[in-house]
Amino acid sequence: MQSLGKEKLRNYSASFTIKDGRIISPAATLSGNMGEIKAQGSCALTGEMDYKLQLKLNKALSDKYSKQPLASLFIADGAIEIPIKLTGSVRSPKATLDLTEEKKALFEDRVLQLVTDFYNDKLGSAARKFLGENESGDLMQKIESSVKELLKKLL
Repeated sequence: MQSLGKEKLRNYSASFTIKDGRIISPAATLSGNMGEIKAQGSCALTGEMDYKLQLKLNKALSDKYSKQPLASLFIADGAIEIPIKLTGSVRSPKATLDLTEEKKALFEDRVLQLVTDFYNDKLGSAARKFLGENESGDLMQKIESSVKELLKKLL
């Protein structure tokens, strides 16, 4: 994937309160030349955080990446919008996609289909010749299982 270049921040706005040892931000917006991030959530004074982010790419980037196989799951109003959940701590953050159960299922199905298509198109015939039909099927099942485990971490 090509580099997106350097981000130049244009605007930042946020409201927050401090209550019970947490900095609570019901609305924060950060915009730049690549798009906009909207956030809401809180961060404890000790560093633990819990935020929901909405990353919205600008029109040019959305148009550029909209043909990518997974992008259609994230297109809203003509732009790619990616919902992210940010948890963990400031020192050790954890970012995951923040999807509904329906979108998670669609995302998993689409990724598994991409992997299956790649296997069948690029590796399938060679694997069947080298391993035989049964073992190449076992290999595909192992690959699918590994992809599902990886997706559990992402989702």
